Amino acid sequence: MFDEIYWTFIDPRFFGPFTTIEDRLCLLSEEERENIDTFVEKKMQQASAGNLLSHYSIDELVDL
Repeated sequence: MFDEIYWTFIDPRFFGPFTTIEDRLCLLSEEERENIDTFVEKKMQQASAGNLLSHYSIDELVDL
């Protein structure tokens, strides 16, 4: 639920409209940009192993 709130309201307020992922990657430090591939790989492994925490959208939460 936080993701939906963040990307809908908080991110645009502080960083402007989301146009491309490259715009947001520029906000990371050099070290963070260097480590992003490792982070994504870890998350992909968690997803394939079934260890990734799932988050629900507001609509999904209402349906619960």
